[in-house]
Amino acid sequence: MQYGLDDEYTWYEWAEALPTEETPSPELHAIAAGFAAHARHCLPTWCHAGALSPLAALARAFGPREAGLAQAQGLQVSHLRFLAAPQLTEQLAALPDLTGLEGVEVSGDEGSKLAPKESAALVQLAKLGLRELDLEGVPSSKDIEPLRPTLARLSLLLQDKPRATELFERPWPALRELRLERGNATDMAGLAALLPAMYERLPACEALDLFETSITKKVPLLEAMPSSPWIAQLVALRISDHDVPPDRLMHLAQVPFQRLRHLGLGISQARPQLANALASSPSLSAVETLQIHAKVGKAGLQCLIEAWPHLRRIAVWDPPTESVDEVIETFGLRPFVARGGVVVRRVS
Repeated sequence: MQYGLDDEYTWYEWAEALPTEETPSPELHAIAAGFAAHARHCLPTWCHAGALSPLAALARAFGPREAGLAQAQGLQVSHLRFLAAPQLTEQLAALPDLTGLEGVEVSGDEGSKLAPKESAALVQLAKLGLRELDLEGVPSSKDIEPLRPTLARLSLLLQDKPRATELFERPWPALRELRLERGNATDMAGLAALLPAMYERLPACEALDLFETSITKKVPLLEAMPSSPWIAQLVALRISDHDVPPDRLMHLAQVPFQRLRHLGLGISQARPQLANALASSPSLSAVETLQIHAKVGKAGLQCLIEAWPHLRRIAVWDPPTESVDEVIETFGLRPFVARGGVVVRRVS
């Protein structure tokens, strides 16, 4: 399984070029081929697995209407995006063919929840062998249970239920990627308490993404990571939380990573001292792709580049300019470009 970093802005440019009802089939295939070629270098989710086929790459941005159009033209849709949780069952029923469906994303306003009747949709998706689920709604542990044996990628917006502790009371045998968003301090404290047992409950997991999860000073999650065998086995780790004090991030340098290749730190508190600590960690020397805030500074970036010989790609968050060329000049990255690439991301 391979992981990479995304460039959300280029992804949106491609999404805007997706077909309309008037788009002829040859043009649809041409867009798909171009999208797939781009997606091999710039995946639409931060740590999505593997190279994408042309149709899978294009279908990743399909909603129900576009999916129906694609199916009418003989294309197989592998991923679907729904804009609202309450209509999930109805929207699924409107599609003539769900054969080959691998992933579903349900986006919408924060606070949207799956209605009780929508739990039937999750059962239906489980019967199809769904492997990827991205919910901005909040299912109960009981509702999501049918997907437990087969799900390989899970992304959840944690609000009321389920708490992180409830999610992992039982193993997820096939789960390889986990993304938790907007969890509160209670969620993260519960997750920290579970870390010693997480290796048994997530035996196949290789990628962890914690996005705006309120890892505050009172939550011992970062302190618990160095002694967790599960964290040590990760291939990809991203932490995006602007409230994390820089001194607490130093615990990452103490984790005895054995396989880590992709590290993302969406932390506005990142400083050169953090870069120095990470660069001095032998277990991080194999990192290939890095996301880090521009406040780490020129010296911090250069320190990491010199310490990590396998580093091939850097995503600079919130740089002082949107021009990639200017960022390369500002941070002295010209020599690095010869062996890798630089992505500019605006996150503020």
